Amino acid sequence: MKPQNLPKPRGREIALKVLYQDDLLGGIEAEVVENMLADERDKRAVRYARRLIEGVRSMRPELDQAIEKWAQNWSLERMAAIDRTVMRIGLFEIHGPPAVPFKVAIDQAVKLADKFGSESSASFVNGILHRASQEGSL
Repeated sequence: MKPQNLPKPRGREIALKVLYQDDLLGGIEAEVVENMLADERDKRAVRYARRLIEGVRSMRPELDQAIEKWAQNWSLERMAAIDRTVMRIGLFEIHGPPAVPFKVAIDQAVKLADKFGSESSASFVNGILHRASQEGSL
C-alpha cells in the first residue's frame, strides 16, 4: 500500500468501536453494525472500517491464537477488551490482504491503545505486535 493510500485513523477508530462491542456482547448482528456505520460522514473511513470489521471477524480465531502465543503468561480473558480488540486490528492489518506495513500498523495500534485504553495499554499492545511482526506469520 502506497503511503498516500494508507487509510485514515478514523477508519480504525470506527472499526474499534464496532469490534469492541462485538467482543463484549459475544457478537452483534449485521444490521447493528450497519446502523453504527450509518452516522459516519467520512465514506473512505467507513470503507476501511468495514474491511477491518469483516477481516477481524473472519480471522478472529487465528488472531486470538496468535495473541495468546505472543502474550506470554496472559490469557485473552485476562486482557482488557479494548487491548484485545486493538491487537486484533493491528494483527489483521499486518497479515490481512492487503497488508499494511507493520511499522504503520503497530504505530496506529499503539495510538488507539493510548487513546482508548489504560495507562499501560500502549506498551502492552506495542510489545505483542512487535513480537508478531518479527515472527512473520500467524
